Amino acid sequence: MDLRQRKKQEEVSSLTDFTVLHIEDDHIDAEWAQRAFSEYKDVNFNVEWVRTASSAKDILSKKEFDLIVLDLSLPDGFGLDLFKEIKEVSGKAAIVLFSGTVEEKAAAIEALDIGAQDYLSKDETNQAVFIKSIRYAIERNKLIQSLNRKNKELDAFSHMVSHDLKNPFTAIKATVDTLKEAASIQKVKEVVDNRVRGMSQKIDALLQFASCDKDISNKEEIDLSICLENALKNLNADIGREKAIIHREPLPHAFVSSLLVELLFQNLISNAIKFKKPNTSPEIFISSRADGDFVVVSVKDNGVGIAEDENKNEIFGLFNRAKNSQGIPGSGIGLATCRKIVESHGGKIWVESDSKQGTTFYFSLPKII
Repeated sequence: MDLRQRKKQEEVSSLTDFTVLHIEDDHIDAEWAQRAFSEYKDVNFNVEWVRTASSAKDILSKKEFDLIVLDLSLPDGFGLDLFKEIKEVSGKAAIVLFSGTVEEKAAAIEALDIGAQDYLSKDETNQAVFIKSIRYAIERNKLIQSLNRKNKELDAFSHMVSHDLKNPFTAIKATVDTLKEAASIQKVKEVVDNRVRGMSQKIDALLQFASCDKDISNKEEIDLSICLENALKNLNADIGREKAIIHREPLPHAFVSSLLVELLFQNLISNAIKFKKPNTSPEIFISSRADGDFVVVSVKDNGVGIAEDENKNEIFGLFNRAKNSQGIPGSGIGLATCRKIVESHGGKIWVESDSKQGTTFYFSLPKII
């Protein structure tokens, strides 16, 4: 890959598809916005259009969007109250107001103070300004979400340092104190070894998490099958011990950091092995499909699945673990590392799960153009 191709690939890998919900009852304004979205070639806007607030709230209860474009005058809602209704169910989406009347403008100014990213007047906006505002709103919102997530990670890290890493030392001290009571030397040794090993594993996982930002700069064209093969070699002992069965399809090339993607595969497959059903050999299926400028890879297992009432996004948080992880070794860092790896490549990671069918993790990475 020459320098020009590499620069073009970097540009593509930095972009992503943007999902947009346009809430607009006027079909002429909706068609105007749709033309603006479709004529902008540098980004793929996947737009869904609804005419009412009730339709918008219904669809927002089922899926997430990167952006909501909201008219503040709808058949079943108006002004600031309408904005508050939509914001309450908007998830992490940025909201841009696109309205026209004087009354709507007054409500829009108030909405900007409580969370709207931008306001555009229908009478004063051309397509170029419209798209520029949309992109800035999405990027600002992503920056805010990233800062919020990093703050949560710092809070979780502070708690872990003050609690989780301190506990092994406390336990070791208590165990060593039992030597004064003539306890079994072998038993004491086993307890100390287990505590130190657990602490060491957690520190190793934290170092992997922290190194993601550094390793992302080493991106190159790589066959994802090679990353998968290296991950499977690293997990050879676990695969053999649990008699895991691996089904793998050929994977495409992608523009990634090979070390990070190897770690991504390793964490997801390790999870699939750990969360197996009792008395059942883990069976893991790895495949891929193309999706625009990205390749979507899936890692599916036949394990215990994730509880239906569990927030599946939260399992990607630092030090968060699934409800059914009691008694299963883990640090709560692996899936957070997976998310950090995927998002640092401009992709997304998500999960689908069923207690009867197991769990499937999906992640997208920039493909070779």
